[in-house]
Amino acid sequence: MNYNNYKIQLQEVQNILPGIDIDLIMGLLMKYEGDEDYLNIIFDEVSKQYKGQYPKEKDKAIKPIVPEKDFSKYDTRVSANYTNNARNFLFNNYRFVPDGLLNKVLSKHNNHLTPSINFLKSNLSRNPGIFVISELDGEGKETIVDALENPRPLIPTSSDLHDAQFEEEIAVVKRKQKEQKIERNKSQIRSKEAYDAEASGKGLIECSSCYSMKFEKETVACTAGHRACITCVVESIQSGLTSARPNSSCIGDVDRNCQEHYSDLVLQKILDKVDYDRFTAYELEISLGQLKDDRLLRCNFCGYREYMPDDDENFKFKDLLTFKCKNPKCMIITCRKCDKPYHLPVLCPQMKAEKGIGALNLACQVAAESILIRHCPQCGLPTCKVGPCNYITCRCGCHWCYSCEQSFPAPRDVYAHFRMFPTICPMNEDSRTEDKRRIRKAVEKAVADWKAQNPDMAHLTIDIEQYIPK
Repeated sequence: MNYNNYKIQLQEVQNILPGIDIDLIMGLLMKYEGDEDYLNIIFDEVSKQYKGQYPKEKDKAIKPIVPEKDFSKYDTRVSANYTNNARNFLFNNYRFVPDGLLNKVLSKHNNHLTPSINFLKSNLSRNPGIFVISELDGEGKETIVDALENPRPLIPTSSDLHDAQFEEEIAVVKRKQKEQKIERNKSQIRSKEAYDAEASGKGLIECSSCYSMKFEKETVACTAGHRACITCVVESIQSGLTSARPNSSCIGDVDRNCQEHYSDLVLQKILDKVDYDRFTAYELEISLGQLKDDRLLRCNFCGYREYMPDDDENFKFKDLLTFKCKNPKCMIITCRKCDKPYHLPVLCPQMKAEKGIGALNLACQVAAESILIRHCPQCGLPTCKVGPCNYITCRCGCHWCYSCEQSFPAPRDVYAHFRMFPTICPMNEDSRTEDKRRIRKAVEKAVADWKAQNPDMAHLTIDIEQYIPK
């Protein structure tokens, strides 16, 4: 894919699906590379699969997972300082193991520290007064050596042995040692707690999902009292979120007959903020979806909903062509005919299917909408102006004039062109008054154009005033 084309297509997808996971976009752009209708295809696929709750870039882990450098290989040569540091480390950590054995292990692994440590962990075992090590002198062979009677004195760290490669590796080794020590301490504490629980008659609870024995504090109960371990409940809920099917049903009933759920308080306790927010958003989506009311409109891009008011002289629900999302993080305008991003003055297939007076009405509506909604001259993003100033800064970075829809390199250029020939654009204007005049003119032209294109229906009449805001 051409890099410039890719950047443009990426921006277009982000305009209609704000904040979407970039990795997901990249995959879809590669999947539909070369398809002219890629934008609509991607929108339809994402909408169908995620139902408005698509993965967001901001929901990724704050710290990206960086693959840890692999120190297990030993096919390269190391410096004399590295070798001395590695030997000293082994001598200090295996203080009862004879020097000759440790030197032999280090030599076997080309003086590399990490593979030597891994070999000792896997093959060295201690018995009373002796050490038994396997595979050192050949496959299937065991070597037995006497343990030192007293621990070897600790070798102090020397600044004269500095080696950058060793410093990088030893930091990882020490971190892993610390993590292993923490896990051992946790295991010891848990073993003692388990012993005390058995001695006091409380015992442990068997998770009916993974069948492991857990303390009561490591489990949660559904509203009927059936307990399951927290890990299994979280995994069950996360599995539902992955397939866009939120499910907090009980998994702790041995007979699998329980129809109860885990309470909201339980979910808040065991889920992280991202998963809890996604779960509640899905549940709200399902609840609202069960409401049979056509006047409750929903943004297909962020899930924002708004109930449309009753009809009056200024508003006719049946004539509403677009839905303007008021979520500040979205603000996307949707066509109500096709549920796609705003595309006027281009007509969608549903609009083109209108006939007779319906087609004339649609032409007038499109003309009125084209005045109320302008497009960024750089990225095409539909824009509505809410204040008097005609200077617009688009989220794509474009600086443009709302009156003439011309773009400029910088803000000072926009201000400089106001009141200048040939546009004579005002810097501030009463848009409500000016737009009424513009809409009337646009609708009158739309009626004339439509009748010219449909001479057999030129006798049809329509009230232009209904399209002029009161």
